[in-house]
Amino acid sequence: MLFENLLRVATPIAILVPLFYPLYCWGAGKRIKLDPYAIALYMSVTYLAMVILEAAIGYSHGEIFGWRLWEYRMNPNHHGYGTYLGAVMWPFYGLHIYWFKQVMDSRWPNKRHPLVIGLFTSFEGPAFEFLGNGIILILYGQFLFYYFPPELFHLTTVHVMPHYFIAGVCLGYIVNAVEKAPKTWGLPISLYALGLGVTLLG
Repeated sequence: MLFENLLRVATPIAILVPLFYPLYCWGAGKRIKLDPYAIALYMSVTYLAMVILEAAIGYSHGEIFGWRLWEYRMNPNHHGYGTYLGAVMWPFYGLHIYWFKQVMDSRWPNKRHPLVIGLFTSFEGPAFEFLGNGIILILYGQFLFYYFPPELFHLTTVHVMPHYFIAGVCLGYIVNAVEKAPKTWGLPISLYALGLGVTLLG
């Protein structure tokens, strides 16, 4: 079932990545540089950060407000606030962040503050959820994750926007920090391995 669900999660990735790359090139006004090391670094650090933040924010929301905002329906872990499929999903979100920061560097080189990343993430995070979860639901008849508020057909919710803002700000600070680290392939490999360890803790 895990392998089957990995293929299902790969479907929206395979559809959206080729579509969004030209859009980001257009946004940057030039062809976006594809630096293998930088891409690996963004993918690995995003995976590690988001797999921790996702579970922490989801659990905190339930404790503070007294009701659960979402649960994963496919290969859940961390009490349903995360998924084992995060090992594939979150790295590709890191690729998206890498492209976005390329656009920022091209258009607004002095506006890479983590608050900008947080604001951007608070809007496009739910949009990606709606698209990705919707594609999986249409093609396979199954939710990847299920949001309990109904206003966006349980695919995502406006209630998650503040959470994405918090996660985006945290991720922005973390990415800015690791970018300054000495360049060594051991760093992205170690970051991904740590993320995998958190995922497998279940």
